[in-house]
Amino acid sequence: MTTRSYKILSFVIKLILISAIFAFLFWQAARNNAFTELFKQKPRWQFIVGAFLFQCLSVSITIIRWHKLVRTLGLELSLRDAFRYGFLGLVLSLAPMGILGGDAMKTYLLMRRNPDQRSAALASVFVDRVVGLLAMFICATIFICATGFIFRAELLARSVSNIVFLFTSVGFFGCVFMFLPIFSGEGIKNLVLSIPVAGKYMIKLVIPLLVYRNNSKSILFCFLFSLPVHLSFGMSLYFLANGIFSTVRVPDLPEHLMLYCVVNITSMIPLAAGPFEFMMEQLYPLFGAATGAGMVVAIAFRVIAILVAAIGIIFYFTSRAEIHEVQENLELWK
Repeated sequence: MTTRSYKILSFVIKLILISAIFAFLFWQAARNNAFTELFKQKPRWQFIVGAFLFQCLSVSITIIRWHKLVRTLGLELSLRDAFRYGFLGLVLSLAPMGILGGDAMKTYLLMRRNPDQRSAALASVFVDRVVGLLAMFICATIFICATGFIFRAELLARSVSNIVFLFTSVGFFGCVFMFLPIFSGEGIKNLVLSIPVAGKYMIKLVIPLLVYRNNSKSILFCFLFSLPVHLSFGMSLYFLANGIFSTVRVPDLPEHLMLYCVVNITSMIPLAAGPFEFMMEQLYPLFGAATGAGMVVAIAFRVIAILVAAIGIIFYFTSRAEIHEVQENLELWK
């Protein structure tokens, strides 16, 4: 199978999966008359605007965080270009390839500006993503405990709590491991490269860890900056729910903060949409919300994300030649 055929097949499979998830959710909502109840609601636009502003704030903090990591390593990247690359990556993360496509675009654009520091460029994107995820896992763990979700008797609640605790533990001990004395010097590089077949791929992950091992302040900065990112996204979800539903019960603020951090773990799945909406719909009724409400809020959250990403579309049309060149070279880079 050629590379082009594989890409087409992968795109079609992802599109089918996304369509199947949404078809099931819409069928479930229609069966429970969720749309009838939705049409009775009077939108509160001040809350919806607030949701948009909180998402803009979250995205802006994320880009500033990445720019700080980039500059710490001495890479050339202005704050303006960081926002340009960040919003271009955001647009691609909403495409069928999911978040990985956006990260790949940002990495290659940064490598293109700093051809002599390719490993450092990869490190900035990799560590930004990993530490951001760890902060999200920790926030999820805190809110699961603070809201009493951990004590729920439902199988779904217990399963979600266990999965979050597992991810948090693995992420925490993984970060601790990278600072152990054994994880330093050329020895670990040679050890990884000696692994048959997988070594040449694993080294792409090991090198970024080695680059940042001696930049603990930057990692701490990245972690602390990640906390308001997740809190702002959770606030956006809360404002959106209250903007859509004026007479229907929805989870309160701490529960929405928990829901965002827990449900957004699905961002690790390489699908642009579907898993987030599915998990929102499954968890929302646990807080007394009507069937279908979680899906509606999740879809609205996705629409707000697209509106925020529309800023990146402006950058896209002003950088089409550069993006076309990047997409061609990404095939070789992979």
